[in-house]
Amino acid sequence: MKKLHKLILKAFFAPFLVTFSVVVFILLMVTLAKYTSEITGKGIPASTFMELFFYFSFNSTQLALPLAILLSALMTYGSLGQHNELIAIKSSGISLVRIIAPLFWCVFAIGIGDYFFNNKVLPETNVKAYNLLYDMRHKKPDFSLKEKVFYNGIPGYSIRVDYKDEESGMLKKVLIHDHSKQRGNIEVVSADSGKMYTMHEGNYLVLELFDGERSAEEYEEGKPYNGAFSRAKFKKTKMVFDLTSFQMQRTPQELFSKNRRMLNIDEINVMMDTVRMEINDVPKEVAAVLMPNYTQSYIDTLSQSIAGLKPKRELDMYEKKIAIKSALNISRRIYSQIDNKASYLRGRKESYNRYGIEKLHNYTNAFACVVMFLIGAPLGVVIKKGGMGIPALITIGFFILYYIVSITGEKFAKNLTLDYYTGTWLSNIVLIPFAMYFMYLAYKDAKVF
Repeated sequence: MKKLHKLILKAFFAPFLVTFSVVVFILLMVTLAKYTSEITGKGIPASTFMELFFYFSFNSTQLALPLAILLSALMTYGSLGQHNELIAIKSSGISLVRIIAPLFWCVFAIGIGDYFFNNKVLPETNVKAYNLLYDMRHKKPDFSLKEKVFYNGIPGYSIRVDYKDEESGMLKKVLIHDHSKQRGNIEVVSADSGKMYTMHEGNYLVLELFDGERSAEEYEEGKPYNGAFSRAKFKKTKMVFDLTSFQMQRTPQELFSKNRRMLNIDEINVMMDTVRMEINDVPKEVAAVLMPNYTQSYIDTLSQSIAGLKPKRELDMYEKKIAIKSALNISRRIYSQIDNKASYLRGRKESYNRYGIEKLHNYTNAFACVVMFLIGAPLGVVIKKGGMGIPALITIGFFILYYIVSITGEKFAKNLTLDYYTGTWLSNIVLIPFAMYFMYLAYKDAKVF
């Protein structure tokens, strides 16, 4: 039996590792494709991109792991059936349950590991991933001076050159408009030629200009412009520009640590308790709005006032309109306050469900690994086909079903159509009957396919 277990485990883990790696890479590319236009072309080093890929690869494991287990289990037992190895094993008196058991317990252990991974490791990597992605998206594009085009990337300046030598940094016909004093285009620097280079690790740009002229309108502080104008020629001058704003600034990770994707189960429970208390306070707040108008003392006072009245005449039409208008205004005010509380209550309930969904993901993703194995293993026994042909097509079909039901259930839970327990577990609930049916077919050695 030990040799048989080793054979099955070896046949499983080879396609599992390959499939898992490929699926993680595909999901990683799909995720990052949404941000490609925002993070490319900014001079970000390749090491930063690799760091981002590394962090987001952890996030992709949530979907990749169940899919890899399903496909690998189907390929493993399908290959055993295709080469008549299952028939030989069964003929020696070993039942199907004993054939599937070693891989089942192995996948069960993977599911437990996935739970701890989702609860401990994934929140920390999500903080790092989204923090780095935010900084990359908000980084300014690198300094890029093009020929015969005004460059406005440096705050307060517009720079134009007719010719630029990329290798030597030499420039021809340089024109600089200085707006740094926030008084409009009052200073212009022109030069026949120049040289461009950076210093202090690229934090400062130096323009060394030759044979040029500086012209400016002369202003006196606190006085209107009187038409004064100055012009000075130079043989050589230097202008230094601060480029530190072009460097990628790192945002403190604490700003991202309160998002529900960045919390473990204990932290989510704390947030859910806080939201639950806010939900429980809403009826008290509604009562505080209504009770002043419906307290017994208010009613008694009103009754006494009515009883004490001795109207000598009926109210005329104008007085009736005033009374009705006053009553309507009070009703509208109360309705507006209650409507605001109702909207607030719905928002808090939706937030509570979102936290609950994120908490249950730790359990449902781990359980999905077991369910996918219980679908793939007996299905491989039934179809008796290994390789990447039919097993891959069947796997994609079940994965699409799992993904669609999962997204739909969570959407219903977020919209309060379902409670978050049902919405989050819905995908597994839908797949369990398939697992039981395929296990029955495999036990009966049915030839459905």
